Formats: sequence, C-alpha cells, structure tokens
Amino acid sequence: MGGCAGNHPADQWRKDRTAAPRVVGVSESGFLGDYSKLVPSPRHPDTRYEQTAAFANYGAFHIEPFIVLPDTTARGVELSEADKSEIAADMADELRSALSKRYRVVDGPGEGVASVRGAITAVARGGRSPDGEPWLGGASIEVEIVDSVTNKRVAAAVESDSVDPLDEGRSGEEGSDFYDARMVFRHWSHRYVRWVDAAHSGEMPATR
Repeated sequence: MGGCAGNHPADQWRKDRTAAPRVVGVSESGFLGDYSKLVPSPRHPDTRYEQTAAFANYGAFHIEPFIVLPDTTARGVELSEADKSEIAADMADELRSALSKRYRVVDGPGEGVASVRGAITAVARGGRSPDGEPWLGGASIEVEIVDSVTNKRVAAAVESDSVDPLDEGRSGEEGSDFYDARMVFRHWSHRYVRWVDAAHSGEMPATR
C-alpha cells in the first residue's frame, strides 16, 4: 500500500492546495446589521459568532427561507434567479435534515421556537482552471437565530468554508454546478446541530 502513495490525483491536489487561491472568505455583507458582538469561534477557523444564554433554551426551530446576496459566483460567473433559488433551497434543506434528527423543526413561529434566517454571501465552484491550476470551491454565509415571537437575537454567526473538489464521497453530485456549496452547507448544518448541543450542555457558554 505504501508503494501506491502519491499516485492518486487527489494527492497532488493536496500538495498544491496551499497555493490555491481562496476566493471566499468571511465578510460583513450588512445582512446581520450589528457585527460588534461577534467573537472568533474556538472550534472553527474562519468563523465568528455570538451566543446569548437564552440560546440554550430552544429545542424547536423554524427555518426561514435563506437568501443569496451575490449576483455572480466568486469568480464572476453570473447567477440566475433560478440558480439563487436552488442554492438557497439547498441550504435550508440541509439544515432541516440535520436538525430534524435531534430537534423539532416546525413550520412557523411559536412560544419556545427559535427562527433561523440566513444569507449566502459568496459561492465558488472548485476544480481546475483552464491552465490546470487548483481552484478551491466553497461558500460564505451569515446566520441569525432569533426568538420567533419577540424577534430578539439569541445567536448569530458568519462563516466561510472551502471544499477539496477531489474528496471522496461525492455521491454522484460532482456534476452539479453547486456541488461545492452544497457540501459546505451540509458541513455547516451538522456543525449547527453540534453548536445547539454544546449550548444545551454548557460546553459552549454564552458570549454575552
């Protein structure tokens, strides 16, 4: 087995990826309004978040429609309204799927329900450039969690992540124009569930 190491194309990608340009990153789009209370995440690079003590009280969530802010990908390819709708729906679907395994996901506001709303602020498709240079794919997002009745913010985060386009487990999705974004959404959704878990257990204490 050791004699085969380094022969798979993914091995060369991983050697090259330190030189691959990052085209998505954490930014402040204005969607959250107030970014002053965000602090660096102790768990994930390229993530800032805030969390109140009240966040730990919610075990039911209402997922509002996500929005896509940019009109082009990070490399300048135009995003149609249909593209935006698909990307936004993918994010909501991934979050709904992950959350519903451990918490209640409800159709509307109510007592004890937190609403999750978010904006996708950048999308990039990975792979190779026409010259063979590695391209990182990924996405950036801003998320706000509010009490669904009072609309008071109980948590928020801004995050950016990239995907290795040669990773295993592509499940036949590599032909999708937005495969990289979908994989990032899947990762984020599972991390969101772990964030809720950690808030409930006290492992992630309130930041304010």
